[in-house]
Amino acid sequence: MAATTDNSQMAGLITTSIKRKFIPRLKNKLQFDPLAAKGKLEVRGGSKTLRWNLATDIGVYTTALGETTTTQNEVNTITISSTLMTVSDYGAFLKMSDLADSVWTRETREEHADIFAFSGAKTRDTLLRNVADDTTTFFVSQETATGTGTLATTDTAIAQDLNVIRGRFNQNDAEEFESLNGNYALIVHGKVEQDMVADVTTNRLSWSVLIQNVNPQAERITNYKGPGALLGVAVMRSNNITTTTLTNTVTAYVNLALADHGIGKTTLNQSDPRIIMKRPGPSTVSVPLDTYGIIGWKMRMAQALLDNDRAIIYYSAI
Repeated sequence: MAATTDNSQMAGLITTSIKRKFIPRLKNKLQFDPLAAKGKLEVRGGSKTLRWNLATDIGVYTTALGETTTTQNEVNTITISSTLMTVSDYGAFLKMSDLADSVWTRETREEHADIFAFSGAKTRDTLLRNVADDTTTFFVSQETATGTGTLATTDTAIAQDLNVIRGRFNQNDAEEFESLNGNYALIVHGKVEQDMVADVTTNRLSWSVLIQNVNPQAERITNYKGPGALLGVAVMRSNNITTTTLTNTVTAYVNLALADHGIGKTTLNQSDPRIIMKRPGPSTVSVPLDTYGIIGWKMRMAQALLDNDRAIIYYSAI
């Protein structure tokens, strides 16, 4: 059946597509987005920037206050570090001819909307992933400290690695995610998850051994689109993890561990990708003879790495 030309029905189609198709699929594609701290609009003479503030702890003061000394334990300076990022528009579109517009069915339009929905979701996730892996802090699988070691082909992911990641965050006073039941986050490739869970190496922490007696009702094991939480780290899988060849020619997965306020994201209007459909018509003055309309997605984003100590690149061999 040919697509309707009634504008009111077309508007309803767009609303249906966004609510029923785009939003659920967007959320299923996003792993980094829920872990990003929200930025604040920076008021600087109309500049298009967002600001994230991180305050330094002033420490402890264990000396008792004197009865006559007014300057005792006085704090002279509070340090707040700020990160600024420019807000930018992102998007993609496809020209839709007036002939295609006249014969497309409702289902055809929804299929195209789905394609753009996946692109928008993957773009948002990738922008946040790219700032997370700007961190200079790294950890090599099967090492016992961050910033050291050389990856070998046999250094696949093991459960013991989670202990090092948690320890690094704890020792740098990084906060866990309340949304993850007080755990840090580790986002890995599906193959890395497979290696980690299946590890039964002698004298190594084995995931399968540690969880075999856990109550099956425990949500912390099944609630993270991955194997669950272990040793204070919620492990989540994503197909949006990159690979790299290190200096010793070992191909590695670039997995990412995050603590709260490790990365930041925009909160401006239209920060969520939205589907845009425009029919061919006389309002488009740059298109001779109304030959085409468009279908696409658009969003506004500002994203930033906020703290090197709250993001860790976790290398594991393929």
